[in-house]
Amino acid sequence: DSALLDGVKMIYGQFLDVLEKEGLEIINPQGEPFDPEEHEAMVVVESDECPENTVVEVLGKGYKFRGFLIRPAMVKVSCLPKE
Repeated sequence: DSALLDGVKMIYGQFLDVLEKEGLEIINPQGEPFDPEEHEAMVVVESDECPENTVVEVLGKGYKFRGFLIRPAMVKVSCLPKE
């Protein structure tokens, strides 16, 4: 089973390499400011550990192909705690 899994991972990696050479960009905005052009806020969480409107967790990576957005990254975004 592990040999099969290793083979699938290797083919997946090669497939991603080919797509990246053709212009695919993976959007993984962990810790970056929230950008509604490239990110879709799925959850807003209160946090005083990071600035407001910061991506605290990526729930699903986004993708661009040759500069065009295919799928926005699905993220959790921080907001200031309510007092």
